[in-house]
Amino acid sequence: MPLHRNYNRNLISNPGEKAFDQALDDLLEDEDRTWHACHSVRIGRHPTKKTAEHDFVLVTREGVITVEVKGGMVGMRNGQFLHLPDGREHFAEREFKENPLHQAHGSAASLIQWCKEKEVRDTLVTPAVAFPMCRFGYADGEYRIIWSKATTEPLAEFLVGVLRDARRTALWVRDLAPELQKRLVAAFTPTVMPQHHAAQLQVGAELAERRKAENERILDGLSDNMRVMVQGPPGSGKSPYALRYMQRKAEAGQRGLYLCWNELLAARVAQLIAQHGLAEQVDVYAFYPFAQQLLQRAGMDPARLDHGTVDQLPELLDEAFVALREHPERPQWDYIVADESQDLFHRGIDRVLMQGLRGKEDGLAQGHYLVLYDLTYADELHLNTAYNRLLHSAAHYRLAHHYRGTGGDGLNALLESIERGEHDLDRAYGADVKVVRYPALKDVPALLHSQYLTLCGGKGDPEAAVVLVHSTLLRGRDTDPQELMTALAGDARFEQLTPENLAHPAKGLRYTTMLKYKGLDKPLVILVLPPVLKWDKKLHHQFLVGASRASVKLCVLAPKVP
Repeated sequence: MPLHRNYNRNLISNPGEKAFDQALDDLLEDEDRTWHACHSVRIGRHPTKKTAEHDFVLVTREGVITVEVKGGMVGMRNGQFLHLPDGREHFAEREFKENPLHQAHGSAASLIQWCKEKEVRDTLVTPAVAFPMCRFGYADGEYRIIWSKATTEPLAEFLVGVLRDARRTALWVRDLAPELQKRLVAAFTPTVMPQHHAAQLQVGAELAERRKAENERILDGLSDNMRVMVQGPPGSGKSPYALRYMQRKAEAGQRGLYLCWNELLAARVAQLIAQHGLAEQVDVYAFYPFAQQLLQRAGMDPARLDHGTVDQLPELLDEAFVALREHPERPQWDYIVADESQDLFHRGIDRVLMQGLRGKEDGLAQGHYLVLYDLTYADELHLNTAYNRLLHSAAHYRLAHHYRGTGGDGLNALLESIERGEHDLDRAYGADVKVVRYPALKDVPALLHSQYLTLCGGKGDPEAAVVLVHSTLLRGRDTDPQELMTALAGDARFEQLTPENLAHPAKGLRYTTMLKYKGLDKPLVILVLPPVLKWDKKLHHQFLVGASRASVKLCVLAPKVP
């Protein structure tokens, strides 16, 4: 078969990407070459985003094409790409936030750089753009790499033409041997590592419960490994697996340590540990207070660690473990679980794994541990030495890049668009995503409560919902807006969520910040964005973290547009 899809096409939620996937069937008629198609490939660095994401990557004998796909109706005026009204997602004409051609060339540049880093030499990487749901009337010059319903050539012929045009100016490239094609496809496709354990897990929104069960069965199969790393998006079953992992270790008489960065997540895990009767077998800590206790036990001045010196944690942990090396009460465990480790890789989790496992001179290479992480939120600067050392020491499982399965396609589409920096608060994403505009912060409490009751069917259920606000709205600094923090604190309908009250019944609709809720989820999440929307990297990050906490419905309270 000349076309190999290295993904489950039934699990694509984006309408434009669905349409392009259907168009790929034309490649089945190409008898001159074999095509390998990969979807939603997260690989390479991007100049403005944490990780480059390629909608589709196509690999064939002549080279590699990264394809930027845009759904809906697309037009152009005065050199500016436009979303045209389609009566479904876009009800008014508006400009693209980013030129699709620039996006495609940026994706190709990131993939070229990745090839250089991986020493993949003499390989052509070139961009293309697809508007598979409309007729786009420009086909000359720089628009030659755009394919739409108006393109006269079949898709296979168009793609071969893109490759041949690119090769005219890249005379140094060579055809890709079959083994190199397989190597590239393997890198672009979620796999179990090492390669001889290769497997795929492709799951989708409409199969949420089945997905979790399948994930958990597959992850359970990894438990024979002493050292396991699991990378997966929100809702993929990492936390239930961690709990069962600790239960099995306790049944074997082993004592463990659970670490994460988020204090609310640590409190929730401690609650679950206690409910399962494991409190005597598992120590649960947030990483910062754990490090504080370790320094104090080593006889170091606890004042050396504060929020201003947190970047020095790896060096402080090294010093503490050296001081404790001959200490009779040196803290050690039979195994360690490190959760949400994208927040720990650069803060010394490798030091804890190396020195904190009982009877192991080098726990990183010899001990028992489970490391869970999600690169959705990770900055690549934080994935250097410690991350790579773990990859060399542990069996690694990488779940496919999909989001919430229990939410509908709208929630998943919103999350994907946030990560790409292409979200539109005026777009109708679907029944599971609602955007409400607030005039001023003083109006937010009333809106929160009314939306909460409406989305809960008229009868509130505080255990099924949470309000997550931007950090500046609860931080309390002199330069931050104070109105919402004051109003919520004085309103009996609301209760601030803390590690201390998390295990107790809610007295009202609970609220905290988006970042503090990382690792947790609720069926209904209501987000509150700041009154001034400056869509920089930090705001995108908080919005993505907050939105991905919703497992069924998401409501976003955003300021009114002037």
